[in-house]
Amino acid sequence: MSKYTINEIEVPGATTITGLLDKSAGLMGWATGCMEQWILENYRTYADDIRAKIIFNTESGFKLMLKDARFHYKKVSQEAKDIGTQVHGWIEKHIIAKMIGEGFDPDRIDGLMKDEPKEVKNGFKAFLEWENKNVVKYLETEQTIFHPTELYGGTLDLIVELKDGVYIIDFKASKGHYPETALQLSSYKYARESITEPTILNVTNRDGQEFSCDLQPIKIDGMICLRLDK
Repeated sequence: MSKYTINEIEVPGATTITGLLDKSAGLMGWATGCMEQWILENYRTYADDIRAKIIFNTESGFKLMLKDARFHYKKVSQEAKDIGTQVHGWIEKHIIAKMIGEGFDPDRIDGLMKDEPKEVKNGFKAFLEWENKNVVKYLETEQTIFHPTELYGGTLDLIVELKDGVYIIDFKASKGHYPETALQLSSYKYARESITEPTILNVTNRDGQEFSCDLQPIKIDGMICLRLDK
C-alpha cells in the first residue's frame, strides 16, 4: 500500500486509491493466459524426457506440473515490473540531465545500454522518439504532490511543456491502457493545481525517504499516458 507523510499528515497514494477498482476480470484472463503459455512452452519437454514421463504420468506428478503452470503469471508479472522500472530509470536520468543542459547523445545509446535487455532498450528508444517530436521544455520530474483538503499524495513522473501546452505525463510499460490510469492522472492534475501559492512540502515518501519540495503554482493543460512499447 502506497503511503506518504506530507507536512506531518499521513495520506494514501493516488495509485493506492485507484488500485481499489475491481480489475479482477481482466487479470483473471491474463493469469490463465500465462498458464496456457507455460503449458504450451513446456509440455513437449515433459513428453520427450523419459524421466519426466515417469514422474508426470502419475497423478501427483501431473498436479505438480499444473502447479508450476498455475503460478507462472507471478514470474511474468515480476519480469514486466523489472523491465518497466529499468526503462523508467533511464528516462529519469535522461530528463534530469536535460534539465541541467546535458542529456544522452542518441547516437551513443546502443553503447550506453549494451548490457541492458532489448525490451529496456526498445522502451527507452521509444521515449526518445516521442521526445524528439514533442518536447519543448522539461519542468518537473518525479515530483511529489499533495491535495490539502482531499488528503492524498502521489508522485508525478513528469510535467513538461509540449508544443501545444503544459502536460502531466505518466509512463507505462504495460501492453495496453487501462481505465484507472485516467483516474490516476486526473487526481495528479487536481492535486498539483491545488497549489495556488508558493508552498513547501516536507515529505516522507513510500520508500521512507525524507525530503522537501518547493512547489510553485502551475496551470496544467492536459494529461498523457505515454505507453512505451517494449
